[in-house]
Amino acid sequence: MVRLSPTSRFDRPLSISEYYLASLGTTAGPVKPVDAVFIFEGDGPDFHAREWREALDRAAAKNPGSRIRLIGHSWFSRWTTDAPPPLVRIVDRTDWHGMSGDGGEFFNALPISIENGPVVELTLVNQSPRGRLVILRTPHAVMDGRGALHFLAEIFRALRGEPLLGSNAPFSDAQLMRQFKPSDAMPRLPHPDRLTGPPDNDAPGDEWRRITLRASGRNIVSRIADATARYTHRHSDGPALFGVAVDLRRHVPGLISTANFFGVPVIPLHKGESAAVFRERLANALDRRMECHIPPPGHLLKLLPRRWIDRLLARHTGYNPRKPHIHTLGISNLGRIDTALYSFPGFAMRSCFVIPLQGTNVTIMGVDDRLELAINIPKAFAGNGRFDAFEAHLTKHLTESDGQ
Repeated sequence: MVRLSPTSRFDRPLSISEYYLASLGTTAGPVKPVDAVFIFEGDGPDFHAREWREALDRAAAKNPGSRIRLIGHSWFSRWTTDAPPPLVRIVDRTDWHGMSGDGGEFFNALPISIENGPVVELTLVNQSPRGRLVILRTPHAVMDGRGALHFLAEIFRALRGEPLLGSNAPFSDAQLMRQFKPSDAMPRLPHPDRLTGPPDNDAPGDEWRRITLRASGRNIVSRIADATARYTHRHSDGPALFGVAVDLRRHVPGLISTANFFGVPVIPLHKGESAAVFRERLANALDRRMECHIPPPGHLLKLLPRRWIDRLLARHTGYNPRKPHIHTLGISNLGRIDTALYSFPGFAMRSCFVIPLQGTNVTIMGVDDRLELAINIPKAFAGNGRFDAFEAHLTKHLTESDGQ
């Protein structure tokens, strides 16, 4: 039974999902480490390192997940909360336009070590084409999107001199999933075709872009799934499969944590089916708690060294453009963001977005009357105008279906 309890430190084994995420990028192969990266754009005076350092220290003291490090190997891997505190650095100027990865290398120039720490880096940019920037970067094995947003909110509470909420979940996502396990088994689904068709090259790496739309977020996940399926079915008769990130915190009201608490049910959409069909299938999956599904052999993953897992992923899964993938598009909806929550007299947040994950993925955030979409497509599937064509199709479909 999972129990909420305010906690300032913990020592526990890595869950299966955390171990999987911590394995990515541990070799020099094509799979890169996966980070959660949030960019806040805003206005205000030049940043002062001292006030941000003090706020970061307060937030870290109340949220132990921001100062963890990995000890042990394989089955004996654990998180312990004795890592150095989060890092803060100030960059005077960047010409990065914030609409794609081009020119954004400065904010991930320093490696993050989950074995030694620190595992959180806060970069403050005084001048950019998008105004002042607050950038939080942390390994995805350490925080999910909701966890990173909570930690950022804690930093801004500290900057405003308000009480902090802290964290109250010393347990892992796996413990929660075992308690709220699905009512039936996950159905077997075929490997889907890729979003833009077969690869036309073997280029490593990914390309991502940010799309800003003046649109509502109503039924946005199903509308994106519908648009994507229509695009995929131009060259495929098979089902389009969508991995939808679902926040596990919904099962434990009041759960506050920086850690990974998400599951990913996979929802199919066949040729000719509509957004309404997708919504019904997703609702049914949530009713059956499919986001809490743990694959039967999943616990065996921790028997393998992390470097082995990284090599296997590079050779045999969707990270290899010539191999099958588990979904057509991964969708993560972080909801509508309250700008006041991430502001204080020294920084007024105007907009925000997330660097999307590797593979074919989209992350969604709503700010005021805008939607911020960040889309990632592997380079082997993005060239020869294919990313441009999908972006134009998605933008047109979401604009025309706004409010439906």
